[in-house]
Amino acid sequence: MGCECLMAGYCKRHRVNKSKHWLYLCQNKPRYFAAWEKGVGPGQRTTAKVRSKPIAGGPGTALLKLIADQGGTVHRGGVCNDKIRQMNLWGSEGCRERLNVIVGWLTAPPRRTNRRERITVTAPGSRRPSPGTARRLVLNAIARHEGDVNHGNLIIVVVGGKTTEEQWQITGPRIENYARRVGADLKVLMGDHHPGWPMANKWRIQPFVAKYERTLYLDVDVFISPDAPNIFDAVPKNRFGLFDEFADTRFNVPGNWIQKEGNAICDSQGWPRIQLTWSANGGVLLFPKWASDLYAPPEKKVKKYWCLDQGLLTLQLERFQIQPHFLDRKWNHGFVGSQFWRGIKDAYFVHLNGSRPHSYRMALLRRFAAGDFSRLNPPATAHWRPQWASL
Repeated sequence: MGCECLMAGYCKRHRVNKSKHWLYLCQNKPRYFAAWEKGVGPGQRTTAKVRSKPIAGGPGTALLKLIADQGGTVHRGGVCNDKIRQMNLWGSEGCRERLNVIVGWLTAPPRRTNRRERITVTAPGSRRPSPGTARRLVLNAIARHEGDVNHGNLIIVVVGGKTTEEQWQITGPRIENYARRVGADLKVLMGDHHPGWPMANKWRIQPFVAKYERTLYLDVDVFISPDAPNIFDAVPKNRFGLFDEFADTRFNVPGNWIQKEGNAICDSQGWPRIQLTWSANGGVLLFPKWASDLYAPPEKKVKKYWCLDQGLLTLQLERFQIQPHFLDRKWNHGFVGSQFWRGIKDAYFVHLNGSRPHSYRMALLRRFAAGDFSRLNPPATAHWRPQWASL
C-alpha cells in the first residue's frame, strides 16, 4: 500500500507537505510509507497514534489530537472520518449543542451499535471512554480548537508560473492595497508545484484557511476596483461566500456539462450522485475556518478536470447540506457572464476567467489599469470564446 495522494503538496493522511520526491518514496518504498503511517516519517513532528486520513480544521480534529495526546487511539475509517468531519462542520457552537450526540458516538458499544452511529475509540488500557470521560474530552477539544483560531482575516492568492506572475504585476498591487484597506493579512503562494495541472496549485491554500477565522481566496486574474467595499462585511460570519455561475455556464456551453462532470466525480469517490442546481465559481471564495476541510484534493483518483476544485467544492457543500451565501455578481463579475461588458464599471471584483489567449488577458488587464473598460473582443483564433463574443 502506498500514498493515496494524486500529486505533491499537502497530504491529508500524513499531515505533511510532500515534495515530488517524498511522494515517490511514499508510493514506492514501503518503509517510508510505514514511517509516515506511524507519524515518524520525514517532515512529521509528532508520533500521535491517529490513524488513516487526518482532517483539518475544527473541533473534530482537535478531538483526535487530544485523544492521541492522552495515549488513546481512534480506529479510523470512512465512517469515523465522516463523524470527525461533521464535528468540524458544526463548529464549536454546533458541537456544544450536540454534545450528547457526540458523547454517544464515543461511548457506543461496538458490538451492539450500528457502526455508522459511533466513533471507534480506544482509551488508555484498551477500554472505551466512560460517558463522563467522553464529555470532558469533547468539551476540552472544543476549548482547544477555539484557542487555535486566529481571529483575524486573511486574503490569499496563488501565483504559480510565468503567466500568472505577469498577471500579478497588474492585479497584485490592487490586491495588496485592498488587504490593507479592509484590515486583512495577505499571503501570496509563489511557484508552480503542478506544471501539468495548474489548477491543483489552488489546494495549497488549505492549511492557511484552517488557521484564520475567515479567508478570502482570489484568483490572480481578479481585478479589484479601488472603490470596492469590504467583502468580509458582505458575507455573514460562519457562512461560506461564493458566486453561483450555473446560469453563466449553461449560457456558454451547450448541454449540462456541470451535471455530467459532477456525476463523474461522485462515481470516482463512491458518493451517491447529486442533482445540481447551482455551481460554485472558484475565483472568489470566502471561507470560514470550519470549511477548510471542504477544499482539498479528492481522496480517490479522478480525471484531472480543468476546474475540478470548484466542482468538487460544490458537491462537498451539497453532501453535507451546507447552504452557502451566494455573492452578488459585483463580487465576481466573470468574463464568461452574458452581461460582462454591460456591468463591468459597477463591479467590485472583475474576474477574467476564460479569457484567452494569455496575450488577450494581459491586454484587458492593462486597459483596466488605465481606466479603459470599453469592449474588446477576444481574437477569432482564441481556443475558446464566450457566447457574447459572437453576439
